Amino acid sequence: MKRSILIRVFCGMLVFALFFSDIGMIRAEETPLKGQVELFSEGGFPKSTLSFVKTRSANSIEDVLLRQLKALAEEIDVSQYRLSVSEFSYIYGKLLNFYPELFYVSGGFSYYISGSYVTSILPSYIYSGSELERMQNIFESGVSRVVSYARAASTDVGRMLRANDYLCANFEYDLSYSIYSPEKFFENGKGVCQAYMLAFRAVLNRLGITNITVTSNGMNHTWNMVYLDGSWYHIDVTWNDPISDVPLRACHDNFLLSDAGISATGHYGWTDGSEEVVTAGNQKYDAYFWRKITQAMPMQGDVVYYANSDYTTTGRDVYSHNLAAGASKKLCSYDYGYGSYYVDYNPIWVYDGMIYYAVRDALYRMPMAGGTAEAVYSTGNSSRWIWHPYQSGSKLKMFVSDNPGGRGEVVSCDLKKACTEHTPVFEEGMNATCTEPGFTQKSYCGVCGEVLTPSEEIPPLGHDEGAWIVVTEATTDTEGLKERRCTACEAVLESEIIPRLEEARVPGDASGDGVVDGRDLIRLAKYLGGYDVEIDAAAASVNGDDVVDGRDLIRLAKFLGGFDVELK
Repeated sequence: MKRSILIRVFCGMLVFALFFSDIGMIRAEETPLKGQVELFSEGGFPKSTLSFVKTRSANSIEDVLLRQLKALAEEIDVSQYRLSVSEFSYIYGKLLNFYPELFYVSGGFSYYISGSYVTSILPSYIYSGSELERMQNIFESGVSRVVSYARAASTDVGRMLRANDYLCANFEYDLSYSIYSPEKFFENGKGVCQAYMLAFRAVLNRLGITNITVTSNGMNHTWNMVYLDGSWYHIDVTWNDPISDVPLRACHDNFLLSDAGISATGHYGWTDGSEEVVTAGNQKYDAYFWRKITQAMPMQGDVVYYANSDYTTTGRDVYSHNLAAGASKKLCSYDYGYGSYYVDYNPIWVYDGMIYYAVRDALYRMPMAGGTAEAVYSTGNSSRWIWHPYQSGSKLKMFVSDNPGGRGEVVSCDLKKACTEHTPVFEEGMNATCTEPGFTQKSYCGVCGEVLTPSEEIPPLGHDEGAWIVVTEATTDTEGLKERRCTACEAVLESEIIPRLEEARVPGDASGDGVVDGRDLIRLAKYLGGYDVEIDAAAASVNGDDVVDGRDLIRLAKFLGGFDVELK
């Protein structure tokens, strides 16, 4: 009897105190607090070395944030994840840096807290309305152009090589040091290291190639690392496109390097801001044939063409290298005629069975299998040499200057040539997949390069919808996930969240012991006061609004104090 009276007195005093205090109104903070994460796209160099794990679960906080940010949500509820401000900021920053397509989301945000946990956030958007639509179109168009160029190869190494070359040949370093974000990079055709890295990351993500970013505080620099055939490698597209650049140049001395290889080019301290601490120990590509080549690589599918550099002879040998097989083959030779002068510069291109090569001020071509060469272009000035050929449509662009790094201009010549008696050469086609188009076999003349039978695109086959599959069973604590996949390629076509299972609960039983008493009141008060205690949130929300706040504490106190209130 005495214990019952004491509980009633205690609860009555608590109710009185709560009515005249600031505890637990609708939110612990009526005015949102301000937060900030460091973004590459805003000129930052995030320094965290913790690993960001991208899960496939549709109800993970990363996927929830991604969906909501893509939908331009004004407020995002994160209360169920019970994250501290520092924990949320870490996840938020990693997410924004992992997805370059979220360029329109600022690193600044507002948030509400309850106790020590973030309950909801208010993102800040850089663009809105028609301007957002315009910038998204610029970004998507830019990424799609690079991806389309890269997908002319079928291997990951071939696609990364083509993507590197496209970015280097078509973009330049921003000497105003003001363009950090990928959409501005594609809009202006230039940017600093963050912009190069984010643009390349967007392409890698689209190609399905596993990648991370690394940052060196000492170098004030960031670049990419990729996971290829079981090993990590460094790729620094920014340094492959030097600051003192000339049009059409694309370098490869920072492409697919090991830790030792990238160190040898002057890089250091890249664990300062690595998303993961990984080791790049495979030196397979450290001394590869492309290291000294300073032009976009001529490629047909996964076959790369290049000319050797030999200081002892005036001749040049042309090779093909199959990236899929890892094998090289000598095709033909041509007379360079000038010894070791500019020996590392051997401008060649390949088009429809013809080798195009430059010797000083003239461009020649001959059949890929060898034979008689003919001049097809001349600068008309013996001191104006041809460098860095790069194909654009049926035109071959070339940089003309007195040296490969000097001032000059871009010229072009037509790659097509008439022929009265064709010698057909065939290129194999490629089957279409569910999402990617294929193409039919193509034939062209091995003498003049004219296309005899054009390759026709085979439309994507489209997905074959399978039945729903439960990936994660729902429990009383967590939501589940079910997916519908393509029966041909296993791609996830749809996903749905399975609601959490209902469990028998006692309203007001915050401690989860099956009894509603003063211990539940004390535990709930501690929880709302910021103490590190666990509660059964579903049972603790006793006023029916599914939000745990001070109103629940008041109602529970009234109930235990003998007031005529109902726990819902």
